Amino acid sequence: MFLDTGDKQFTAHFQHFRDSREHWLTRVKIHPGRCEVKGCVGIVTQPEEFYQGVAKCCARDQFTKRTGRKIALERAIRPMPRDIRKEIWQAYWRQCSPQFINDTNMPPGQETSR
Repeated sequence: MFLDTGDKQFTAHFQHFRDSREHWLTRVKIHPGRCEVKGCVGIVTQPEEFYQGVAKCCARDQFTKRTGRKIALERAIRPMPRDIRKEIWQAYWRQCSPQFINDTNMPPGQETSR
């Protein structure tokens, strides 16, 4: 998923899979810029080049990709500065939710201060 924040661009790679104990996991790896090659997450190995977040679903909970993506994304961007995090969330909501096309219709807590 390509996230264009205006000043910077990021690519987020989401993976959904089960671990050995049958728990659903969602992993996201975020790196600056567009992917140069398919499967670039395997080549980006330097810690300063990407951010990673993981969400684990309890066996009793209903697994949903949307919830897993949101939790994993929140954990991945936590070390970033607040203004960058806000721009990434706005780019994520613009891309994932067609009803949030413009900034005035962003979900609560995601509005811009224009």
